[in-house]
Amino acid sequence: MREKYELWANEARASGRAQISWDIWQAAFQAGVQHEREKCAQSCDAMATEHWRLYKGRSEPIDKACMYNPHTEGISDGAALCAEEIRARSKPEDSASLWPGLRPMGPEEPQG
Repeated sequence: MREKYELWANEARASGRAQISWDIWQAAFQAGVQHEREKCAQSCDAMATEHWRLYKGRSEPIDKACMYNPHTEGISDGAALCAEEIRARSKPEDSASLWPGLRPMGPEEPQG
């Protein structure tokens, strides 16, 4: 079984299929990471909005302990900053390589 795999892997490297497969996998993985980060940022946005509404007394029922409370405002500000930071990490220059030590399959490099 191992010999069959090695034969297939060597043929894939020689034909360039391995690089194409690697590129497709990386693109799909990055898309999944970007999607998950955006979901996290949206959760932070929702928390920021809800606590801002509590702070301003715009949520029903009105919680007088939260109205104009600096702690509630701080939670809103912190959640908004968190969403911004999550989105900043999603920029391509920051997430170009999630695993810098890993390199794509390619032609075997000579050892020595």
